[in-house]
Amino acid sequence: MVGEVGEVGEVARLGVVWCPNWPVVVADAQPDEPVIVLHANRVVALSRAAAEHGITSGMRRRQAQSRCPSARLVPWDPDRDGRAFERHRPGPSARWCRGWRSPNPATSASPPAARARCFGGEVAMAARIMELATAAAGRSLAAVGGFGVGIGDGRFAAGVAARDAATTGRAVVLEPGLAPTRSFLAQRSVELLTVVGGVSGDLVEVFRRLGLQRLGQVAALDEADVLGPLRRRGPVRPSPGGRDRRPRPRRP
Repeated sequence: MVGEVGEVGEVARLGVVWCPNWPVVVADAQPDEPVIVLHANRVVALSRAAAEHGITSGMRRRQAQSRCPSARLVPWDPDRDGRAFERHRPGPSARWCRGWRSPNPATSASPPAARARCFGGEVAMAARIMELATAAAGRSLAAVGGFGVGIGDGRFAAGVAARDAATTGRAVVLEPGLAPTRSFLAQRSVELLTVVGGVSGDLVEVFRRLGLQRLGQVAALDEADVLGPLRRRGPVRPSPGGRDRRPRPRRP
């Protein structure tokens, strides 16, 4: 879930609620059931039980089935997953969640800062959102782990925080400001640019070839240092994402 919870300078203060392997939850997986979701003969989502058999995201169907022949196979259907997320998210049932929107099947929008104050601050609000989302998803959530809630400056930082929260089971709220955000992201892998930020995998591969493994190393580069290698490979076009803007609210 991605949405506005205030604003710092030109960077929106955003909250993200994220569920790992959401298509497995939609498939009504049992807590100990091996389930794999497939697209183009590759695994795109899997349950914890499937992971225990050595199955990983991106693995080919045949290889995954050889590791766990009893795994239930589910075709990937983003429209179905998106509709299910709309039904399960807490927004429609809570006055303070009005205005949330879902940009993709595993995310939706958080309330603005004024509503965070009603809870005594962003930390308390994030914890409450986590509780509501978990209760709404039901027992199938145990097959993949819990929801993660993160709040930070910008969609990317908040998204990384939400993934941390899904791992620890506790909401992650970053201090506002450029310095805390840089500190939080500096030692993270450049892979997150693709996984969370939607950056081209080709660009991340260029960073790796240049010896840049951490986000802090990339952030320290001048723009010319970043774009130079790409220009030698061909025309460079800007990403369609542009500046990190606040999402427009969706009315219930």
